[in-house]
Amino acid sequence: MHTVNLSAWQRQALDDLGIAAWYLDPIQRHPSAEDDQHAHLIADLVDGLTHADQPGNTETVAPVVADKRPESRSQESVKPPPSQDAGHKRLSSVQRRVLQQPKAITLPVEVAINPPGEACIAFQAKPLQTPDWTQLTEKSRQLAETVKQPHWNGFGSHQAEEFLIFSPPQCDFTGEQFPAGAEEAFIDARAQKLLAEMLACVGIAWENTYRTPLLKHPSQYGRDPDAETLRNQLPLLASELSLVLPQRIWLFGNLPSQTVLDTQAPLSALVEKNYRLAYQTQNGEQRTADIICLPDLDYLLALPAEKGRVWQLLTARFA
Repeated sequence: MHTVNLSAWQRQALDDLGIAAWYLDPIQRHPSAEDDQHAHLIADLVDGLTHADQPGNTETVAPVVADKRPESRSQESVKPPPSQDAGHKRLSSVQRRVLQQPKAITLPVEVAINPPGEACIAFQAKPLQTPDWTQLTEKSRQLAETVKQPHWNGFGSHQAEEFLIFSPPQCDFTGEQFPAGAEEAFIDARAQKLLAEMLACVGIAWENTYRTPLLKHPSQYGRDPDAETLRNQLPLLASELSLVLPQRIWLFGNLPSQTVLDTQAPLSALVEKNYRLAYQTQNGEQRTADIICLPDLDYLLALPAEKGRVWQLLTARFA
């Protein structure tokens, strides 16, 4: 049997079994002058760190000089001579880098934004002067022309008790893909089916809803609307509220929830809150409606497991 570098126990086991074996000694590498120099450097670094930890010791370590002794042919490890104490010794550049204090790393701290504390929140936008449905349609068309996009108003009953607000389409849709006035632009067929089931589970008929996007034209390239866009668009939403006069407002998604409630708190902090929204009527009076914040319908379609949590929220709210 031919084997290489077995342990003493393994060799004894083979001998006890009567198996003849011969062994090769491992290849030996004789230490060179560079090995001696490296050993001296490591020893001096360790010695310098040890002395630096002692109180009142300001001694430094001498630079390392290559050992000029002839190469050792022994297999034993080379031990460097003990460092000699000196009054003032200088650190080499290598030692100085090793002993240098590491740079501090500062990380930005994210500040948690709490949801609004008040139970009733006033809608900041005001409706148009003497609004009507024809004026709303014309104003939506004019705003959409400025960005060369199709426009949409709301769909559903103008006397509905349930007012549903959705995120605008997040792409540059052309007129060929989604004609102006097509509800599928912001609620496709699958989302409409899911929405009808959600409403039915709490006893709300589809015919008793008014469904509208937050913006009346698509947002550019998936970006959130800027302050100027909101100033132009939110009065149209306020006008729809003043014409429909709903009793309950549903906010689907992060953008509608934060915009209507005027907060930067995440949607996860808003879904379990019981808010009321104060909005202005055509006569300048104030009316209030209950607020329900829910995830976007596309999110629920992508993650079916979240439907159970939404169902629990709705059943608890309408219990």
